Amino acid sequence: MNTIINFFDSNFFVGLVTLLAGAVAFFLYWKQKNDLKKDAANIVLLEIQNAERILGQVGENVRAGTLPNKFLLPNDSWSKYKYLFVRYFDRDEWDIITEFYNNCKLYDEAVTYNGSLFQKNEEQIRVNMLRVPAGYIKDYVDGVRAEDEPGERVRLEEFFTKSTLFQNTYLSRASLFLYNPQKPLNDARVAFDNINSSISQASIGSKLKKLAGLKA
Repeated sequence: MNTIINFFDSNFFVGLVTLLAGAVAFFLYWKQKNDLKKDAANIVLLEIQNAERILGQVGENVRAGTLPNKFLLPNDSWSKYKYLFVRYFDRDEWDIITEFYNNCKLYDEAVTYNGSLFQKNEEQIRVNMLRVPAGYIKDYVDGVRAEDEPGERVRLEEFFTKSTLFQNTYLSRASLFLYNPQKPLNDARVAFDNINSSISQASIGSKLKKLAGLKA
């Protein structure tokens, strides 16, 4: 009995417990980091695949001179998790992924800027739709005189005629007055042309799938 008690009180047992505790802590740390790497690889892969899919959808529009309101990369997980993949990609692969994300972000910035111009145009159309009829109303009110009741009816009809004609004409020709600079479209074209749209099918995609635990 004393032998057993002495064993548990011995430096050997204490050292063994410490070693086991350290091993468990190391295993949990390794598993946590491995799970994080696995999840990160899956997220990056999905982002790349989604961007490639949207590139295929917007390509015809961009080449035709229009810019759909679709974003390639709503999130940038590569910047957040790339430190986890230092040992898994060579320099060329690393640069390809980084360049892919950078060009996608440049494209999305062009789409955002283009969308802000569309919003400004809508606001200006609403302003004009209110400003011009307001001028007609002022002209009508300024021309009304108490002793000129027959003329008042004529002026009121003129007001409605002018307002209706303006609204119908302006709405049908509103596109002629829109502010539509070429810079966002040109920026989007440059970024689009510089994007490698098939990296998920190359060695990069295979490695990400392997890290994510997916079938290549």
